[in-house]
Amino acid sequence: MKRENLIETELKLPLIQLNVPATPSAYPRESFEGHFIKKLLEGLKQSDSSESLFHLEMVGRLSEFLCEKLGKSTRETSEIGLFARLHDIGKIGIPREILNKRGRLTSQEFDVMKKHTDIGYYLLEGLKVSQEGLEIIKYHHEKWDGTGYYGLEEENIPQSARIVAIADVYDALRMERPYKNAFTHEEALEIILGDRGTHFDPEITDIFSHYEEEIENMYEAINVYTKADKNGKSVA
Repeated sequence: MKRENLIETELKLPLIQLNVPATPSAYPRESFEGHFIKKLLEGLKQSDSSESLFHLEMVGRLSEFLCEKLGKSTRETSEIGLFARLHDIGKIGIPREILNKRGRLTSQEFDVMKKHTDIGYYLLEGLKVSQEGLEIIKYHHEKWDGTGYYGLEEENIPQSARIVAIADVYDALRMERPYKNAFTHEEALEIILGDRGTHFDPEITDIFSHYEEEIENMYEAINVYTKADKNGKSVA
C-alpha cells in the first residue's frame, strides 16, 4: 500500500463501544449536556468489538498522556481525554457498508467518510459542550501542512485536535486489518516521526518520541485490560 494512502485508510473505523467511569466528575459539566454525553458513551457499549473499544480507550488515554506532558491542567486534560474518546462519534451517520468495507475506499466512498467530522460536530454543537470538545470532533483529521480535511495548517489547527490526531494515527497503525498485519511500535513510531512537520505538530511529535517507551507500555497495558474487561474477566 502506498505511504500516502496508509494513514487515511487506517482511520476507517466503525463507531464502537467505550468503557468510561459513570461519575459526573468525568464529564465537562454536571448538566443535561454532560448527562447526554454520558448516555452517548454508554450507548457505545452495545457493540461487540473489543478491538474498537480498545481504539477509543487508547486514543483517549494517549491524548491525556500527551496533555500532561504539555503541562495542561487536570481539568483540560480530562476534557480532551473525554472528547478524544468521542472523536469518531459522527460515524453513526456513515453507511455501515462503508464503515465495514474490507480494503481501501474509493474516492467517492472516502468523500462520504469525511463527512463524519461534520456529523459529529453538528450532533454535539447544540449541547453547549466546550469549544475545545467541538474542535476535537471536527478537526482531528487536520494536518500540520494544511492537507487535511478542512485545509487548516500549523497553529491554526486547534492544539487539542493536533493532540488527538497523533494519538488516533498511532493506534490505527498498531491495529491489524484484513489487508495488513499490525505495525509494531517501532514501525508506527518511524511513520509518525517521518510525518513530523507535515502531518503532525513538531512539538507534540517530539514529546511522543521522547516518551515512546512509556507509550508502548501504555498500549500493551490497555490491550490486556480491554480484552479482559470485554470478556467479563477481572482485570485487578
